Parts: sequence; C-alpha cells; structure tokens
Amino acid sequence: MPDARRLLLMLLAAMLLLGPAEVRADDRKARAGALFKQGNASYAAGDYVGALKNYRAARDLSASYKIDLNIAFCLLKLDRKVEAAGELERFMAYAAEAPTRAVTLARKRLDKVRTQLASVRVRCETSGAALTLDGKAVGRCPLTRRLYMKPGMHRLEATLPGHRAFAKAKQQAAGEHRELTIRLAPAPIPAPAPSRAPSAAAAEAEEETARSRAKRTRRRAAARASCATT
Repeated sequence: MPDARRLLLMLLAAMLLLGPAEVRADDRKARAGALFKQGNASYAAGDYVGALKNYRAARDLSASYKIDLNIAFCLLKLDRKVEAAGELERFMAYAAEAPTRAVTLARKRLDKVRTQLASVRVRCETSGAALTLDGKAVGRCPLTRRLYMKPGMHRLEATLPGHRAFAKAKQQAAGEHRELTIRLAPAPIPAPAPSRAPSAAAAEAEEETARSRAKRTRRRAAARASCATT
C-alpha cells in the first residue's frame, strides 16, 4: 500500500512538472494512438469506412505520416481515387521520417492512380485569391498541393475582391497533369454616374406650375387695373 501511494504521488508530481499544456499534448497523442489501433482493427476486418473515420479522428488529435498513409489506403479500397491521390501526395510531402519501404510503396500507388486521373497544379500570382473547382472551394492562393480530378470537363475559377475574376474550362484526359498560372488583374474603377436629366413627367409638372403662376399673376394685374378705373 505505501508503495502504491508513493507511486501515485510521483505521478502527480510529474504532471505538475510537465505543466497543463504538455499533459494535454500527451493525452491527445494517447487518444490518437487508441483511435489508430481501432482503425487498424477495422481495416483488418474489411470495414474501410470505419477505419477511415478512426484514422481521420486520430489525425485531428495528432498528425502522423502513418495515419496519412493508412487514410490513403482506405480511400483506395473505397475506390475514392481523387481523395487517395491527394492523401498520397500529403504523405510524400511530410514523410521525411517514414521508412524507405513505406515511401516506395506510396510512390508506386501514387504513380498507378495518376494514370487513371487528371490533375492541375495552380500557380497563382495573386495571393489570397479563392479557388473553386467545378463550383467546390479547394483553397486559396498560394496553393501548394496539386488538384486531382476524374477525366472529363472541369471548370476552375479564381476570385478576389477588387480584381477581375478568372474562369477556365478544359477537357482533361486520364494521365494528363498540367500546370496553370493565374494572374488576376485589378478591376477598373467605375466612372461616376452621369447626372440624370429630369424625367418627362417632372418637366411637365414644372411647366404646369409655371402656367398656374402666370395665370395668378394676370388675375392680380387685372384686379388692380379694375380698381384703378372705378
């Protein structure tokens, strides 16, 4: 009993020394590890949807190249090649610590899926421009990742307040991977609106007012002349 009490006190002291932020970070990693194991179990059982859900929840807590690669494999099993290609590229970009075997496997899978998809890498010289692909938001410039898509007609748009919008539609074949440079020109400053001429109704009303005023003036003049002769 004294040993157990002493161990508990030592654990509490260690938590105090680590501080709240480090304890939270360790807790997030522990929870991510548990979700990763659940994902592995689901994957082994053929439940790729459940595995994908657990892997993504784990990555939200603590990013890891292992999670990126497993997410890509789940997406391939689910025949979601467009998303899988993006995840494989993410893995390749952040896999400096990954073993050579894993990198080689990921490269082979990416090379294969690229033959079945099309893609575009956008180089935008207007920072902050919002990009949409087929009406779906895909990020803002500068965009570092390649945009993958199924073969077919696709429309890319870029917008930024105060600039002319960019839009381009193009038919892309499987295995076609292109580069596209976008530069949004400033929108022209609109000229001031010309002063509006009075409408016909307003002009007619003014004329009627003038005629009425003239009639009253003539009546008063006639009245004064009548008074002078009597």
